Amino acid sequence: MTGFSERKRSAFQLFEEGKYEESYAMCMDLLGEKQEPQVGVLAATDLFKLGRLEEAELHFRDLARTMPESSHVHGFLGKVLKEKGDDGAVAEFSTAVHLDPDNLDALRNYATCLADMGDYRRSLPARRHLAERSRREDDCRDLVATLIAVGEGRNALDQYEKFPSLKANVDPLFIDALIAAGEFTKAGDAASAEFERSKNREFLKKYLAVLSRSNVTMALSGYQDACMMETDPGIARDYIDLLISVRDYGEALRICRAMSGDTRDTDDELHLTECRLLAYLGMIREAKSAYEKLISAGIGSTGTDALLRDAIPFFREFLLTYYPKNETVETFTSVISPGANPVCLYETGHLYEQLGDVSEARGWFYRAYRSDFLSGGLEYAKFLARHKEWRECEKVLLYILSNIKRTQDMIRVAQVTTGNTMIHSTPRLLHHLIGRLEERRDELTADGLEFLAVAYLVAGTNAIGEGNHSACKRYCLLGLDILPALSTCIATADFVDILRRCKERAIVDLPVMGDGHGVESISTREAPEVRISGLEPQEEKVLEFLKLHRRASEAELRKLLGTRRVAGIMNRLVAKSVAQGVRPVAKRGSGEQGEIYEYTGT
Repeated sequence: MTGFSERKRSAFQLFEEGKYEESYAMCMDLLGEKQEPQVGVLAATDLFKLGRLEEAELHFRDLARTMPESSHVHGFLGKVLKEKGDDGAVAEFSTAVHLDPDNLDALRNYATCLADMGDYRRSLPARRHLAERSRREDDCRDLVATLIAVGEGRNALDQYEKFPSLKANVDPLFIDALIAAGEFTKAGDAASAEFERSKNREFLKKYLAVLSRSNVTMALSGYQDACMMETDPGIARDYIDLLISVRDYGEALRICRAMSGDTRDTDDELHLTECRLLAYLGMIREAKSAYEKLISAGIGSTGTDALLRDAIPFFREFLLTYYPKNETVETFTSVISPGANPVCLYETGHLYEQLGDVSEARGWFYRAYRSDFLSGGLEYAKFLARHKEWRECEKVLLYILSNIKRTQDMIRVAQVTTGNTMIHSTPRLLHHLIGRLEERRDELTADGLEFLAVAYLVAGTNAIGEGNHSACKRYCLLGLDILPALSTCIATADFVDILRRCKERAIVDLPVMGDGHGVESISTREAPEVRISGLEPQEEKVLEFLKLHRRASEAELRKLLGTRRVAGIMNRLVAKSVAQGVRPVAKRGSGEQGEIYEYTGT
């Protein structure tokens, strides 16, 4: 019989040849004889290549528990989750890179995931490290594009000197780097010369965009010539925007209609621009008809929420500008209200609010909330906040936070709640928001981390007012720890100022750093006591254990409770605490001994 090592080599050879079914079958035979990590990884990889993602995820998660220090395993688990569209992909790639910074494949996937989410700020350090290590042209170009996206134009331009392979040809990215660095004359000259050489109209588009900054008359002439030469939607749109900026609405409408053609294509953005131009030109009846046609077509159609969010506010302002109150309400509701879409419902609420009918507005916002608890609920909460109805506002947002699952939805809620006075006026909401964001800390974008930092800052400020100086310092240290680079709405100085005020007011300035090993050892002894009613004895036992030890694994809790049903007990504990507006326990990932739970004291 063929030996184990020889069959193992055969399994790898089959994988190299793309025979994943045969390789997987052989791996399973080998694993039946001996649980060898290399073979287990190969079997999981075979499943990934075969598109059997659920099975691949289970295999890689098992491997991550038995091989927690394996960068390769975490990197491949990230690939599986990315393919599934799971938010946890970023956290797995991050773990892989943390374990091995030289795992360039994981680093590249980590940076790409962040960029795909629009999180260029967090992807920048990874892009920079990747370009310096690999020196590959695609990695260098990705670094330049990321620097442009975060507004570091001069640094982006410098990369062309640092990485000579980028300078082989003038390309659109180089023009973008010149523009971002403020080198408009050079950008215009380079784009013009490259267009004359290559006839690539992308360079013409960039040249005209640069020219419109310095010489509007020449730019208008250039756009007119370009549109006469050949139809180019990108150039034509830029031309329309320039015409609108100089208030040449008639010519803008002509170009707009020429783009639509006789068949009236389905470009909603173009049709919305046409509606606005008709109003600018005083063609009120035509504008009203165009708005009604555009919005009516969108209501009930799939994938048109973005159109409705853009078009309905313009339609509302148009009616309020040109029609009396009664006619505005009648026209607006006849077009908008038949739709059950939450956008239609809360936009109707906005109309009544603008007209001063707060009671009617509240009814429409509430219907939007009932229609869609997330998008409609956020608009209802903002309405309640505008009218200082803090108790109901807090109730709505607590319900939303308790029921959303996706990380991006949590960030969306955080943006609304931290962007105004909501968390200053709703203490339960503040602590619940912190708890939910902490659960997904490894998956948060730079924006999400900023919102969490803002919440920590507010909690720290509140703690000073309550005389809880240790809690204030703890919140500030946590905020400084997660504050992302290139932060835009909060800075380290904000936390330093709060810490200074805290230390000035403390009668006895007790340390909170414990044994000096960082954030994990920060004392929570002076945090407000969390009380939850209606707990079962086992739930009480878990809570007291976590208060004492701060962290515990699933295996430790099984031993404590004498049962394997820890997950169900913890889920019930969390559900009861959330229902009472607190979240004293949070999950902190998983390890060899199962899920990790932490006492947060909030």
